Amino acid sequence: MVAPGVWIVPAHRDDATAETLRRLELDAYADLFHADYLAFGDPAGKIRRWWDLDELERRYEAFIQDHEPTLRRWENGRGQQGQAFADYVRAVTDWRRLPYLDPGLPAELLPAEWTGVRAADVFFALRALLEEPAQAYVQQVLSDVAGDPRLDLRARELDLGARD
Repeated sequence: MVAPGVWIVPAHRDDATAETLRRLELDAYADLFHADYLAFGDPAGKIRRWWDLDELERRYEAFIQDHEPTLRRWENGRGQQGQAFADYVRAVTDWRRLPYLDPGLPAELLPAEWTGVRAADVFFALRALLEEPAQAYVQQVLSDVAGDPRLDLRARELDLGARD
């Protein structure tokens, strides 16, 4: 551990990190600097000691195994909006942990045939296919609920008030 509150990220993410700190108005509380590895070994050989890439690769492979069949199904034909919503929520839920675990290393420091790239391709392709029909489904459900007087909160309040 370097120190509490110290976050080390690959250099190619420094612009995004700076922008995020500014957007969240945390830049007054942070220091951002760039460092270079200088000596005592090949960083590519030490990467696996610094990050558990095997575990991360297992997670990426599980994501691919779980969601690539869904992607193929949607690429071969449109499904129902409700199914789009369910598939979209599953994909987003399973994906959202992975970017936080991935150190974002440059390709030259990653193992050959790194599955993170393929997993990202699957996720972004699913998002492109499912986001619109999933949103349409949610809008339809909300519209149906808004038009159903049995589910209208104001109607319930009036009914409760009439009983008093």
